[in-house]
Amino acid sequence: MHGSKKKLTQAERRSLRSRAARQRGPEAEKHVPPRPLLCRKHDLNGKLHTAAWEGCNVRRVSNLVSRGANVEAVDEAGETALMIAAKKGHTDTVNVLAGTYNANVEAFDQNGWTALMRAAKNGHADTVNVLGTYNANVEAFDEDGWTALMFAAYYGHADTVNVLAGTYNANVEAATRDGGTALMFAAGNGHTDTVNALAGTHNANVEAVDQNGCTALMHAAYYGHADTVKWLKAISSRQTMAPIYTCTACQTSFFEELNSQRCQASHPTGDMGPTTSYAEFHHRLDNM
Repeated sequence: MHGSKKKLTQAERRSLRSRAARQRGPEAEKHVPPRPLLCRKHDLNGKLHTAAWEGCNVRRVSNLVSRGANVEAVDEAGETALMIAAKKGHTDTVNVLAGTYNANVEAFDQNGWTALMRAAKNGHADTVNVLGTYNANVEAFDEDGWTALMFAAYYGHADTVNVLAGTYNANVEAATRDGGTALMFAAGNGHTDTVNALAGTHNANVEAVDQNGCTALMHAAYYGHADTVKWLKAISSRQTMAPIYTCTACQTSFFEELNSQRCQASHPTGDMGPTTSYAEFHHRLDNM
């Protein structure tokens, strides 16, 4: 007899969606499963997913596969056992699934995320490294253009960034559909160590602009990350930073719109405080 799934109330589903939106940052997950969400709790595939989630010893994983569990079986979120193990950082399990049983490292879930993206998002550098040894595509991207490197940068996982960009040559200049780069995401969240890894170690372009004409420095300054702004200024001469001080009408309009939204928000504005105009923005930069 198959086990029955617990049915969530409408309120519980709303709560899960809200929590996912806060945790992911770039965009709320399109489908939020219970933990773990398995189609059939007591069949072999379900047990394999549970073992991947819990990080059980590899002998149990091997036993389940030898008894007929399918390593490519997916749950209702489209996740395979490999994806589950990767996002939890269970490196030994990932190694067995991808190495011994040839689990597909390029499979993606309902969000368009691969096992590598899941591991990178959660900062599991060792797991990312193992997936890389099995030729996981570091340039794979979801429907918005987000790569594993971008997820690692957004959440400030400098060690993971170094593995992706250093060991596996992930493209530090890759951009989303909106023109955002890994450096911009790290700068906008004040992850100075990650900015250092991207721009200092892996030579990410500090002058790159998104579709609104904003650079990494602008993102850092707007969100009040003074240390990140100082570091970005320090790695480039004033001449190199010239495009940042030359503001187009599009940049000015966008900045003023962002600032208006920021001033209306109730959350803290960061250690630089609100920046009310480009003139003030420049003045602050010149005096940092």
